[in-house]
Amino acid sequence: MKTFKTIKSLYLIAAILVISVNVPAQFSANYLALSSSKTTSFTFDIDFNVSISKNVGELNWTAITTMDILRYELEKSTDGEHFSYITAIAANVSSEQYTIRDNNLTEGVNYYRLKIVESSGKYYYSKPVSIDKNINSAKYKIMPNIVSDELLIWLPVNTQVSKATITDLAGRVVLPNGQIYNRTNLTTIQVAGLQTGIYKISLVTNDGATTNLSFSKK
Repeated sequence: MKTFKTIKSLYLIAAILVISVNVPAQFSANYLALSSSKTTSFTFDIDFNVSISKNVGELNWTAITTMDILRYELEKSTDGEHFSYITAIAANVSSEQYTIRDNNLTEGVNYYRLKIVESSGKYYYSKPVSIDKNINSAKYKIMPNIVSDELLIWLPVNTQVSKATITDLAGRVVLPNGQIYNRTNLTTIQVAGLQTGIYKISLVTNDGATTNLSFSKK
């Protein structure tokens, strides 16, 4: 009988030891899960733009006053998909405008996005912006020449498009007033409704000048 009680006691002690070993690991796993739940992949649309001057990229954005922001992190990419951390700037309640300069522009297109981090640990991403180091800042350029839904037009410094008229090769107006969205050195025009073909676009800028370009719609 003593032997049976002794064996039973040993099993009980072993069970307690197993529970004691497993509890910290389970708690740690729960803690990691809670930590990761603070993140999100939501894309936040803020006034974020980039310009270039003397081979230096200048990133500018307006503060988000409706959120409890802790800091803004700048990320950069050369392909528009894989971004890496560059630097960060703390949110300042007394500042509405923020600027970060990139002195290391790569050849070709440089893509940027902001990681907006809240005090709670949650974070959001801005829509990416881009700049091409190889484009002459005094010229207009369509990117790309063959477009799908959006036509991107690179503009000279301090230039904005006030009117965009698109015609086909026969000279017929197919889009008299294109939907325009001006950014710094870049204008976006919606062309999703156009049929496949080659078109000409006439741009009227804020200084009254007219520029004519052509593009292909796929």
